[in-house]
This record gives sequence, structure tokens and C-alpha cells, in this order.
Amino acid sequence: MFVALRDAWFARGRFAVMGLVVALVSLLVVALSGLTAGLGAQSVSAVKALPGESVVVASPSNGEKVELSRSQLSAEQVAGNEQHAVGMATARIATDGSTETVSVIGIDPDGPLSEAAGGHLVRDAKVNRDGTLTGVGKDDEYLDLNHLPAVWLPMDTWQQLPMATGSAATALVLPEADPKAPAGTTVMDRGETLQAVGSYASEQGSLNLIRGLLLVVSAVVVSAFLTVWTIQRTGDLAVMRALGARRRTLVTDVLTQGLLLLVVGGGFGALVAAALGAWVVTTGAVPFELSVLTTVVPWLLLVAAGLVGGALAVRRVLTIDPALALEGAR
Repeated sequence: MFVALRDAWFARGRFAVMGLVVALVSLLVVALSGLTAGLGAQSVSAVKALPGESVVVASPSNGEKVELSRSQLSAEQVAGNEQHAVGMATARIATDGSTETVSVIGIDPDGPLSEAAGGHLVRDAKVNRDGTLTGVGKDDEYLDLNHLPAVWLPMDTWQQLPMATGSAATALVLPEADPKAPAGTTVMDRGETLQAVGSYASEQGSLNLIRGLLLVVSAVVVSAFLTVWTIQRTGDLAVMRALGARRRTLVTDVLTQGLLLLVVGGGFGALVAAALGAWVVTTGAVPFELSVLTTVVPWLLLVAAGLVGGALAVRRVLTIDPALALEGAR
């Protein structure tokens, strides 16, 4: 390890350049993680707030994918579970001469789902003939659904909305994990319910794919650098091998340099991304979530991916023949 750190110090220019590359990749990974979590919250934070273990929705026809926006439960399917019924639709609220599009969520005001509204249930909202809502203000918006602020209403008010299309509810959120589903319905767990929100499934899939590709890039970058660096140090490593150094010592030497790159460079990039994320959160310009899961965890994943890539460079160290390497160095 001493030799690895000494070589890194004497070649600090090259290590600084590679550290900068790793820092940029780390910045992208951490920033993308925060953005992914922020966009996810804008899509499904209202759904996550609903207490329950399973969700019952109308079964799609012709093998289509289950989507909450298409689910319509009849009064017969809701019967006996009115307190667990939830309605979801899009509507416009009229305030101060202007209108705003919101996601409207209907629940039983006295049922177990009312805790999800966080005290923001609007009991006196009115549905106008043109379908707009009055009696709702910006202060009544709480959480988000499909990238729209959520407004929580009593179920009987929600059922008056044109987008409710005469259905009794959109879904049932039940406390048991394996309930008996009414005819014509499908039971989902909470994870499947999030995937049934159209905007969430597509966004998370795309952003997580990009994040995964960035982790692969980090592994390739570290592997390429350590491979080239190991080739340049073949003579030094051969001398160490000839003096009796074990293969494990040489492997530790190479991986220490890779770990140094990842911890210092990746850590610097993660700190910059966290600082930018904190600024974005205060301005509210972009949906961004700043937490341990969106900063420390992505950085650790980057370190792990980089070490996997660095391990590929170790193969050359394991095959070094001291005699041949020293002969070639003369």
C-alpha cells in the first residue's frame, strides 16, 4: 500500500486528471439519483401516502397493462368497502380569475384513508357546471400525483367531476395483504401500484437505465486507467515480485490506487452534486430529493462498480513473471 500511495503522489498529475473524470461521473450519478427520486415523488407521493397493504383496481380488457388512470370501479364492486375507496381524476380549480390543473383525489372524510390528506381535505369544494372546482386554494394542495399538485376531496364531491365518468371509485386501498377481490378486479401490492401510475413507470425506467449506464462507464474508466498504469509499472511490480512480494500484495497495491481514485474523485463529485441539489431544493426550480439514499448510496455504488472494473486490471499483475519483466526492462 505504501508503494501504491507513493506512486500516486509522484504521478499526481495523471491521477488528478483521472480523479476529475471520476468526479464528473460521480456528479452525474448523484445528480441523476436526486432527480429520479424527485420526479418519482412528483408522480406518486400521494399514492404512497395512502395507508394499506394492497390495492384493488378494475381489470383491464384485452390483456392491457393495469393503469390507475383507466380503472373505474362500479358501486357493486365497491360495496362493503366504501371507507377504503379512493377516486383519482384530473380537474381544474378556479382561483382569482385563473385556472390551474390539479389531480383530485376523493376519499371518505371519516375513513382510514383520510390520514393521507394530512389535514388538507377540502370539505366545502364545489363542482361547477363546466367541471371546474371552486372553494379550493393553493394552500389546499398537498402532495403530488402525475406531476400535478393533489387536492383531496370527499368522495361524494369527487364523483361529481366529469373525469370521474360516473364511476364509484378508482381503486380500493385495503389493509390486508391478500384480500378477496370483487369480480372483474385485480389485486396489486404497493410496489405494483406505483408501476400502475403511467408517468412513474416510464420515467423511472428511463432514468434508472441512464444511471446504470453511468455506473458501467465508471467501471470501464477505472479499469482502463489501471490497466494502462499497471503496464507502465510492470518493471516496478516485477522488482517487488522478485524481492519476494506475494501476489496478494501486488493486487492490494493496484486496487488501493483504484480505491483512492474512487473515494477522492467520486467523493468530490458527490459533494458538488449534493451542494447543487441543496441549491435546487431551495429554489424549487427542479424536483430534486436530497437524502442519504440519493447521495451516499449512489456514491458507494460508484465505488463498488469502479472496484469491479479495477479488478479486471488485476489479471496482468497475477501473471507477471519477474525474470521476463526484469529482462525486458534492461
